[in-house]
Amino acid sequence: MFYKDILLNYKSINNKLIIIANKIKLFIKDIKNILVIINNKTLFIKNVNYIPNIKIILINLKELINKD
Repeated sequence: MFYKDILLNYKSINNKLIIIANKIKLFIKDIKNILVIINNKTLFIKNVNYIPNIKIILINLKELINKD
């Protein structure tokens, strides 16, 4: 999957997981920074969780709002 290719400066982690809407637990493999281009603007998002067993990108709006 291409998602890991957009991650920058990642660090591997162990024993951290998220629980998605259907109550399934998924382990986070890495935490990294990403660059996202939206409407010709480049956004830098820090401390993004990389979860290899997921097929879509999840955005936690609360986390985005709380970040500088």
